[in-house]
Amino acid sequence: MAGFQIKIPGFVGTVLTRLRERGHSAYIVGGSLRDLLLGGVPHDWDVTTSARPEQTLAAFEDFTTIPTGLKHGTVTVLVDRIPIEITTYRVDGTYTDSRRPDSVTFTDRISEDLARRDFTVNAMAYSPEGGLVDLYGGKEDLQAGILRAVGEPQRRFTEDALRILRGFRFSAQLDFTVEPATLAAMSDTREGLRKISAERILAELSRLLTAPAAPRAWGALCGAKVLPLILPRTAEIQTRPTTQTAAGLDNLPRDLAPRMAWLFFGMPQEDIRADLGALKPSTKLKEDVLRLTERTAPPTDATPPAVRRMIRHYGDLTDAVLSLWACARYDVAALQETADQVRAEGFCQSIADLAVSGNDLIAVGIRGKALGETLKALLEHVTDRPEDNRRDILLSLARPQ
Repeated sequence: MAGFQIKIPGFVGTVLTRLRERGHSAYIVGGSLRDLLLGGVPHDWDVTTSARPEQTLAAFEDFTTIPTGLKHGTVTVLVDRIPIEITTYRVDGTYTDSRRPDSVTFTDRISEDLARRDFTVNAMAYSPEGGLVDLYGGKEDLQAGILRAVGEPQRRFTEDALRILRGFRFSAQLDFTVEPATLAAMSDTREGLRKISAERILAELSRLLTAPAAPRAWGALCGAKVLPLILPRTAEIQTRPTTQTAAGLDNLPRDLAPRMAWLFFGMPQEDIRADLGALKPSTKLKEDVLRLTERTAPPTDATPPAVRRMIRHYGDLTDAVLSLWACARYDVAALQETADQVRAEGFCQSIADLAVSGNDLIAVGIRGKALGETLKALLEHVTDRPEDNRRDILLSLARPQ
């Protein structure tokens, strides 16, 4: 598309110019170009070039370079401390693991490189000299808000099953509708997800759940019968209609722990542990989700002491669990009001917040097992009476009678 111009940052222009000056063609490609066309700022920068990896390294010998994946033609170059991933035009060989090609063949033709890509909106290329290369209608799909596979959809997802989840994730991030033939192929090839690592599945699921259009994408994912491949216990138990789960996501903050907890909300803890553990989450994410799902109905006591204890238990997750209870259609207005009130007033949320320390209690003769028990008892006391969190009062309460 000659004459088409996009404003690109200077550090990207440096890469394109350097490659062109050494006799190679080079284009911005993939998600970075897609985001530029949407008027956004790319998080990552990808350039594709006719230069072979060793030629790319030679072209940037005065820059910091990282041989990210020479076998697949990729070199990362740091320009102004910003990483730019440069990959040689290539044709992928056969895929036997439903994830990566067994081999790649370098090519001099940008058209062959674009043909191997996943979705039309990611299969465009741009350079100031060559303009926009759009062989599959990506710009039109971008303007229409459509996610469409490049070429034969069935082949794209058979090659790399992770593209199925990437498709739903892109739909969530971009608020795009998955084109019917593409969606059907995602469903038809879903068994390939069994070969994808838990870490990859969790990464895509996490980005989907926290994206702006997560409710719509979640509905599409479930409609395509993908859920049993990534969360089998959740799919089997089905504690609520998909529409209710999607609506809940829309009413939760865009934080991973509460949104993931909502998927499991109402399930037995052993089933939650099974599905969650299979994804291999971080210890913190696992602990947060389990805590948020341990109680599926709110406490009925909304008095200040009871709410202080609730906040002590949930800590930074307090507002998240209140939101989850609200999504489950409980009235949490009184709990939220009291929580806001007691937090504004301030209160002792842990032993560390007490006006006395363990050393203070040792000084008055409290030692051993009694030391921990006394600190816990004092915390309970000031939870009921926050005004008593004073050193003199607590020491008086703690001293052996």
